[in-house]
Amino acid sequence: MTGNAGEWQTVRKRRGAGKARRQPQGPGPSRQCGGLQDEAPDSQGIKERIQGAVDELWTAEFWDACKKLTRGCLMESLVTGAEEAGDMGTSGGAVVTSTEPDCPSPDPPSPAADCAGAALDCVCYGLGRFSSCASSRYQLALLLLLLESLQIPASRCYIYDPMFSNAEVGILEDFGMTVLTENEEGKRSAHRPTLFYLIHCGKALYNNLLWKNWSARSLSQLTVIGNSFRGIEERLLTRDLQRDYKYISDESQQVFNSRAQMLGVVWEVPFPDSPRYLEVFNDTSVHCFPAERLRALPPELWDSPAEPDYQEDLEIIRVGEGGQRR
Repeated sequence: MTGNAGEWQTVRKRRGAGKARRQPQGPGPSRQCGGLQDEAPDSQGIKERIQGAVDELWTAEFWDACKKLTRGCLMESLVTGAEEAGDMGTSGGAVVTSTEPDCPSPDPPSPAADCAGAALDCVCYGLGRFSSCASSRYQLALLLLLLESLQIPASRCYIYDPMFSNAEVGILEDFGMTVLTENEEGKRSAHRPTLFYLIHCGKALYNNLLWKNWSARSLSQLTVIGNSFRGIEERLLTRDLQRDYKYISDESQQVFNSRAQMLGVVWEVPFPDSPRYLEVFNDTSVHCFPAERLRALPPELWDSPAEPDYQEDLEIIRVGEGGQRR
């Protein structure tokens, strides 16, 4: 439901009262994704289904784990970003993902630290048709829970998908969110600590986002929930990765030849396994860019990042391509 100011507020029973349905029976929500028509949408019914997904996730251990991981990464951005904002460089270098055991714990860096109430923004791309697709609806439900938990005003959640219908845009605006009207193709600069929520988006969106923020100061402001960067590296042919997706590539060996080992720059922590939500959030990780790791990169890696020029068919809708609202 919405509050007095028009922003989203969750309404739920006491937490203890919901534990009996912590593991719902039947197929997961991804199995329900189908081709319902949106010609005469029941907006109230869609909002009720979204609320149902919020209520279900809120009682699940999966949500508790996701909240902890996200808070940990955001605290890394808030703490290191504040410390380094005044004296870090303004260009970028190659990103190397790190998920090794010696990476920082996903716990926040200080037990007393709390990112709630900080000046955070949120950007969401590629949510999909949540009016007819249960997977998208659960992804929206998790986003709403994160906004509430992190105390990010709904008006500072900037959301875009070229496939949104007019009815879906209206529902998101009723929740208080800011629906973008232009396709940014992921090329949005972060001027303050920002949570980017890009579940199951095309590789080019992640690559474009990193390029647009290709500086130590900007990267340290990012927390990205989306497809595992490590998984992208492992699935792509090396030549395609180096040619089209170098901003999420770890193929910078030539720069680090004089070093004993490559630097791990991205702190990547995977979402917890959950049979119930396997296909809704599979291959999803939380990523952040600790400032001390960025500072350790060679200065030459920060020079003149070239805008991506893709030579393969992309998994995203580009400016001027389709996506007309209905």
